[in-house]
Amino acid sequence: MPKLRFDPVTYQFYFRCPPEDGAPAKAAGFGWDAIRRRYYTEDPMVAVGFESCSDNYVKLLLADVLGTGTSYQNVGRVRRSSKWVPPAHMTGIPTSTVH
Repeated sequence: MPKLRFDPVTYQFYFRCPPEDGAPAKAAGFGWDAIRRRYYTEDPMVAVGFESCSDNYVKLLLADVLGTGTSYQNVGRVRRSSKWVPPAHMTGIPTSTVH
């Protein structure tokens, strides 16, 4: 099944699909990466055409980059990290153990 993903190392959107399903990606403007064997683009305007086959992270990223609202319904289900609270007292290293 074709999937649109985002690679934060190369800052590229990539479309992974079987070679026989690559015609729509080429037509949209994706380039072919022979080493990674995937179609890629750095332009979010090209990637937005394949938003329907992307995961929630890519949908949020495209919405943020393009300045539009979120395009899916489960925004409230996004996991939020809990706030870290420092302990009331900090324990240090006893001075007798330091040489």
